[in-house]
Amino acid sequence: MIVEPLRQNLRAIVSAYRGATGVSLSQVSKDFYGNASFMKDFLAGRGSVSVDKLDEMLRKFAHSWPVGAKWPLCRAIILPAPRRSMNGRRRRRENNPQAAA
Repeated sequence: MIVEPLRQNLRAIVSAYRGATGVSLSQVSKDFYGNASFMKDFLAGRGSVSVDKLDEMLRKFAHSWPVGAKWPLCRAIILPAPRRSMNGRRRRRENNPQAAA
């Protein structure tokens, strides 16, 4: 639900950064993720990244953004409302004890 918009946002940021700096994708990957092949795989839809690691990468991009370069417009991630059962109550989730109470 949110993976593809996050992937598209990271793709836009990486593209803008590379356009402003001329740095290769593998170098961006190494500098911001710590692995030269990560970005190529992740942006192609292979692999995943933790929320904490994504947050760390985005902070690094923001901190080292080239002066005068425009930060790309990123998509908002809008989550759908919870599904409701026929009687209007939220469906119980087995892994959420508060929802079952």
